[in-house]
Amino acid sequence: MKEKNNKEKQEKIRKHLENFNAVFNTNVERLEEQIPVLILLFDEFVAEIYAPSIEGNKFRDEKIELMKKFDEIATSEQKELLEKITEYDNMDFEHLVEQAFCFGFALASQLNYESKFILQKKNELKD
Repeated sequence: MKEKNNKEKQEKIRKHLENFNAVFNTNVERLEEQIPVLILLFDEFVAEIYAPSIEGNKFRDEKIELMKKFDEIATSEQKELLEKITEYDNMDFEHLVEQAFCFGFALASQLNYESKFILQKKNELKD
């Protein structure tokens, strides 16, 4: 199961990199061999951003209070609908976080690539 999950992650990252290429008219296919490292970095990143924080705890506490109030007045149908909406919101948020992380990684790689290219051209002009 973990292997399938890893392959799915690799494919999702590949799609994000393809999207980066389309949006910014770049060619980051050279990052293909770095996808396993990107997965590890992303997993670490997610672990860190979901770690408890004072502000995050405050938001969660406020959300819990609102949900208690909602549970008191909502019908079971409304609760079920809200649960489905929340599920889609969570999936959308996870996708956006993953895409933003991959875009950041690809952008850093592209900038590194271009700066090396510029330095090389500069050095060639000096000679």
